[in-house]
Amino acid sequence: MSAVKNLSLIDPPFLIGLSVVTLTVFVASWSRPRQGWLRWTFRGLGVVLPILMAASAVNARYAYFPTVAAVFGRDAIDQISPAQLHQLEFAAGSRTSGLGRSLGARLALAGSSGDLHLDHGVVAPFTIPATVSRFRARTALVYLPPAYFATPRPQLPVIELLHGTPGSPADWTRAGFADLTADAYASQHDGYAPILVMPDVNGGWTSDSECVNGTRGQVQTYLTVDVRDAIIARFHTRADAAGWAIAGFSEGAYCALQIGLRHPDLYGAIGDFSGEEGPSVPGGLQRLFAGTVQQAEQQAALYNPAVLLKHWNDPVRPPIWFEVGTDDITAHAMTSLDRLALADGFDTRFVVQQGADHGFASWRDALRDSLPWFAHMMAVPASPLTNSA
Repeated sequence: MSAVKNLSLIDPPFLIGLSVVTLTVFVASWSRPRQGWLRWTFRGLGVVLPILMAASAVNARYAYFPTVAAVFGRDAIDQISPAQLHQLEFAAGSRTSGLGRSLGARLALAGSSGDLHLDHGVVAPFTIPATVSRFRARTALVYLPPAYFATPRPQLPVIELLHGTPGSPADWTRAGFADLTADAYASQHDGYAPILVMPDVNGGWTSDSECVNGTRGQVQTYLTVDVRDAIIARFHTRADAAGWAIAGFSEGAYCALQIGLRHPDLYGAIGDFSGEEGPSVPGGLQRLFAGTVQQAEQQAALYNPAVLLKHWNDPVRPPIWFEVGTDDITAHAMTSLDRLALADGFDTRFVVQQGADHGFASWRDALRDSLPWFAHMMAVPASPLTNSA
């Protein structure tokens, strides 16, 4: 059963196999089997399978559902419930030994299918109250590295990871493998890695807020005030700007850049993976901002990274990691933004993935490439700057 759940839906063997089955069924449907029900079954499959094959081809390009388990709702390999998280925290708090001993520990969680090893982190859902913004957000996900369960517990830094549209917070773990990337980093740094918080930026799967305070809600207030306050209070993380970073892909990349530029007092580093140059939604800017077309354009300029960089006058300049594929539709915009940032004296890293386009395969690599850099910027313990571009 495990082998079936982990079957890749984006690798060539699956796609080739599906193509062979589709062709076989199509040919069989016209071979006129004697049994009428069999003939019509083949013809029915001959309609369904090509649709499935087309959907699989699209999925293979964007890698949204990489495995069978992802199709059936598995958000993260090491996901646990809030109750299990409380049990793990209680067990960690009752120990008197430090992290070195805890890495080899096995803590049985009631109601789980097996033991949880503290040589990897965990992902837990977390409801973030919109105390200030009143934005109706979906449940967030939080990745906690092994070091979080050390005794005494260290104050860890945080990377706020923003998803795109259509999408949800779970995209970062189900398709982006953010937890596995952080686990790989932690395994090489004595269990230490940043906490990853993956909040909702849209309020719905097909919504598109562009992370602004506008007609679709006070989204930026939610991400910069409510999310920060809730994470700091619940997980006792660092609260200083140097201890927080913000990054995202696609819409979330644009969001991360403009939020980081608008709030350099809150975020010490920014990651832009395939982000656009400015706010854009179907139907025009009046879908985001109230008032006339001119008023909407004026408000949009306040959230436009290019405009912010052209008029930069803040002495604080958070470092920025740009990463994009050569075949990505946002490559030109990313190049332009990097040049503007460099002209303003920002410290930037611009990484180009040869042949990559706008999809999760690219964004997985972007997080893997940039995580050591983020950890170095946030002074994560035992985190020498390695594998940087």
